[in-house]
Amino acid sequence: MAIACLPMTTDKTPLPRDVAYVGTDHHSLPTARANFDRSTRLAVSLHCGRTIAVIDYNGDVRACELRESLVRWLIYDYDFGALWAAQGRQTELNAIDGGKACWCTHVCFIHDSMRHSRKALLYEGPKNYMTRKKW
Repeated sequence: MAIACLPMTTDKTPLPRDVAYVGTDHHSLPTARANFDRSTRLAVSLHCGRTIAVIDYNGDVRACELRESLVRWLIYDYDFGALWAAQGRQTELNAIDGGKACWCTHVCFIHDSMRHSRKALLYEGPKNYMTRKKW
């Protein structure tokens, strides 16, 4: 798995960006890895289908790469607002149930969910940055 790395400051004083980026990765990567072995609930509410979605190469729209297609975007004449307001999307959100019925292995979806959680932003990220063993 490749990880993009932002440079730290040269004087070893972490910038808020460093704390946020490294702290977030030190939370999300172990979470994603744990979900390959067994279902592990996220520490935050899952936001897939609410604040992030997948548009496949053929125009299918999914709440997550691991979920079935909700609809083909073409049906809504490529009007994402209309698609987003559709009942089918709400049905999918109810099925996901904020992560109670879905276990995330995709870091981009974990990151998106974390940015909507005060606990993750103000506690989990900084804590994981300060307690990391390396990097």
